[in-house]
Order: sequence, then C-alpha cells, then structure tokens
Amino acid sequence: WRLANISLPDTLDYAIVVVGTNNLGHDSNKNIAEAILLVADLVLKKHPKIKVIISGLLPRDNSTSRKRKDIKEINEILKEGCLGSFQFEFVSHEDDWADENGKLNMQLFYHDNIHLIEAGYLRLAKSFMRAIHHLSQFSPAMDTSRTSFKEVVHHSEFKFKEDNFPTLV
Repeated sequence: WRLANISLPDTLDYAIVVVGTNNLGHDSNKNIAEAILLVADLVLKKHPKIKVIISGLLPRDNSTSRKRKDIKEINEILKEGCLGSFQFEFVSHEDDWADENGKLNMQLFYHDNIHLIEAGYLRLAKSFMRAIHHLSQFSPAMDTSRTSFKEVVHHSEFKFKEDNFPTLV
C-alpha cells in the first residue's frame, strides 16, 4: 500500500532504498532480493527522473552464520539487478563493515551485531554520498540551489529513543 501510494516531491533527484534483515530465514533469498528491486522499480515508475540507490544488506552476526551467507547471496542478486542501469546504483557494504576475517567492526554496531551506532550511520551516509556522486556523473546538470545530501548529513543530529537505538533526524 505504501509504495502504491507513495508521493515524493518532484524536487528529488535521488531515492535510497534501505531494508533490514527481518525476512532472512522466512523468505527465500531470491524473493527478498526481487522484492527490494521491485521497491526500487516502483519508485522509478512513479518518479521516472529519480535515480535510485539500492543499499545492499548490511552484514550482521558472525562471519560463519547462515544469515551472513544469505546476505551475501541477496547482495549478489541485487548487484546483478542493477548492472547496466543508469538509474539504479547498488551500494555494497561488504568490505568496510567487517575485517578480512569477516568479524564485524564493532565501532559501527551495537553489541547485538545488527543495529548501527552513530559511527555506523555516518559510514552508511558516506557510502550513499559516493553513490550519489557516481550517479550524478551520468545525470544532466543538477540544480545546485537545493540542499546537498552532504549538507543534510553534516547538519543532522542523532537522537536516542528509550530503546537506545539512534534515529537520524
């Protein structure tokens, strides 16, 4: 329902699709990836001028967990789904979120190995800024009078709710 009734401002140049990992183990990896690509496609159909950044699923748990393997497989499907498109950009989070042995960088995650702390959100924002820069190279000249994503990230604050998980406001 939300996607069918989505209304985004005409001034947007980019939309970022970020999803969590709640469906891991409940749906097939292929179905999860296809649903994410469908979200991106629906946004594009309603707003054909927008460039869509598809965030890969963030790694979670330990490097040998079934969920970590599922995340890698889903991200491969997402990456393939974005190849050759000038309106989709896939952002991988494999290399800079874990060390060479696959251990999560705990300077980015809460102790639950799933949710991000402030440093994690900042790293996520920087990866989106790189994707926006890459996509902008294939776009017509952008309206520079608009507030840039970099300015939004720089001036945003993290608020902590009672459950102690940050929300970017």
